[in-house]
Amino acid sequence: MVAFKVFQLIGLLLVASTRATKESLGSDFDVVVDMTSSVGDLRRIWDNTGLSPPGPDEAAMEYLTSKEQLVNLALIGSLPFKGISHVRIHWLLDLITVNYTDVEPLFNFQSLDYLIWWLKVHRMKPGFELMGNPGGIFNDLNSNPTTLTLWEKFISNLAAHYISKFGKSEVERWRFELWNEPDSTQYNILNLTTTGYLKYALASMRALESNNLSISGPADTFRDFEHHNISWSLLQMCNTLLAVTGKCGLNTITFHKKGDGDAQQVFNSSAEFFSTATTVYPLLKTIPFANNEADILTGWWREEEWRGDVNYAARVVEVLTTFLATVNQQNFSVAYISNDNGFLNQFPAYFNQRTLLTRFRMNFTEDHHNQFIRKPVMVTMALLSYLGPKEMPVFLRHLTNSSDPDSRISVLAAGDGVDVGPGWSGAVVLAVSALQPDCPDKTLQLNLRLPPYIEFMYVVYQLDNVLTNPKNIWEKNGKPDFPDASLLDEM
Repeated sequence: MVAFKVFQLIGLLLVASTRATKESLGSDFDVVVDMTSSVGDLRRIWDNTGLSPPGPDEAAMEYLTSKEQLVNLALIGSLPFKGISHVRIHWLLDLITVNYTDVEPLFNFQSLDYLIWWLKVHRMKPGFELMGNPGGIFNDLNSNPTTLTLWEKFISNLAAHYISKFGKSEVERWRFELWNEPDSTQYNILNLTTTGYLKYALASMRALESNNLSISGPADTFRDFEHHNISWSLLQMCNTLLAVTGKCGLNTITFHKKGDGDAQQVFNSSAEFFSTATTVYPLLKTIPFANNEADILTGWWREEEWRGDVNYAARVVEVLTTFLATVNQQNFSVAYISNDNGFLNQFPAYFNQRTLLTRFRMNFTEDHHNQFIRKPVMVTMALLSYLGPKEMPVFLRHLTNSSDPDSRISVLAAGDGVDVGPGWSGAVVLAVSALQPDCPDKTLQLNLRLPPYIEFMYVVYQLDNVLTNPKNIWEKNGKPDFPDASLLDEM
């Protein structure tokens, strides 16, 4: 991937999954970027990530408050220009402990307070799922009206607590969300029925609304009506409420559609879901949609070679540019998309899981600590942050004819607008992703149409699988579990 930046500067940001450098007399792609005009505002719909602890209860507490996780989050938040602004985290409510009294439970927010504060210090905001069972006191939420009332009070007090602690202007920019994937037995630990879930959802909406906050949901995969009845029933209820009252309580409809290994399939399955949902429930067209697990492949823990190198970075850009093209065409309203890749890699896996960073546990006799290495996909999020507020038109031609292409190119250009003055900048992100393991190298011709009579400075940032591939360096040095200082520096 290559990126280009201009101050009166043009930044060329290139992400290319090439195998080796070579000279060529021709071009496979011809790209023209018109930096003298704009097609409108560029919406930063991509600056999000997510993660999950291994499970609820004590596992969530241990994982989310560990030093390793805090360092991971700090590094993610270190990207320039808030390259990642929101982190969606499962089981946040299980960081709350409960003290019992004769009257009602007292909730201790100390551990959750610290994690939220840590995100704020590092310039990020939570994707806050109302998901968890502090102290096990909501086990009968499904059937007990008293427990449902307690839940509503708990969520209302939670919102009020954080407004008091951080201010309304801060908390209203968080993304509150209903229980993740309620149709999945992995997450629906309270065994909520459809009726029980709808009561839970309405209680959660009322609790946040009492604090002038809103919520999204249902964060489901929506595979079919029969097996995902809970989530489809929420959409049905929302459509009915819109018809009767003009509002349904959701500010965004969130869903999860992944790509089965193909970046294009992420968009295709998302568009198919939107079409189905708005055909069955047409009033939902008035609400934005968000795919907040828009990953190329399910199972963050799966080891895939392409997840460790620039191929992953290029495919993330491909997903993004496909969604942005649809936003511009206004086929459906996309609030944002998110990669679920904020995890800590497991051992002995290092580079090939769905993560932004690689973590090495340096278990020396007298020195136990962690070393983190930025993967190319992490650097790509930094390159994307250089894009300005105004999108520029791009014209792309494939100069090779093939019914079975071995690679795809994605281009995104944006700058400070058409009025060029001191400090003006623009950036072009180019990403070429290989669709086959032995894809041959590609050549690209880039033409920039620049404003006349002005001198520009150019900066080029390049990611490829030869010069900027820490995984390749690690493998060439024998894949050590404890890389020494010189190897860490080289990576």
